[in-house]
Amino acid sequence: MADGNTHIYFGIGVLAALPERISQKLARDMDAFYLGLQGPDPLIFDPRTQKEARGFHKRWEVALPGLVNAMLYGGESMCSFAAGGYLHYVLDDIVHPPIWAWMKEGCNHMRMELALDFMILAEEGIKKMPRLFTQGRKRVAPYAYLILPTATPNQYLTGLRHMQVTIDYLRQRGPAALGRLTLAEQENVRTLRRLVDEGIQPTTQRLLELIG
Repeated sequence: MADGNTHIYFGIGVLAALPERISQKLARDMDAFYLGLQGPDPLIFDPRTQKEARGFHKRWEVALPGLVNAMLYGGESMCSFAAGGYLHYVLDDIVHPPIWAWMKEGCNHMRMELALDFMILAEEGIKKMPRLFTQGRKRVAPYAYLILPTATPNQYLTGLRHMQVTIDYLRQRGPAALGRLTLAEQENVRTLRRLVDEGIQPTTQRLLELIG
């Protein structure tokens, strides 16, 4: 998974690139959209769903019909949550293949993703990692099945609480939480940063093909 702030950056970038009539529809409940951008990652922090949530990134397209249906016909919160969830998975499909290849060369997955997150925050002039966004969580919890078909509202809310503990630790430690990046990891993070921006336009086009 790309880290949370990277997903938010990417999601906002896609919204800005969409025609106004589409972006307004998807952004009617921005709390739900932001939570959707976290994808199934909160469910990785609940032991009951951890294994399935980790593995689902590789087969998430089985959930695509439900996500598209929710974006087209769901109420405001369901639509926005589904849009964020879709964009979460698309970004992971962009950054995961190179990350997995670099891991075979000895690079650290989490360290690179967190470094990417801190890089984007620094570009925006944000010195400290924001708290995990959880506003509207009870409103979207009933739709957790859209991002992980077996997930329950309780599992989703529990995962968010546990995820917040990890994010709070990272906020306190800052980039020092990463440890020292190798030269190869530093170069890889710069590559990931480029891939994030390059992925916005084709993702926008694909989304238009699905719901436009």
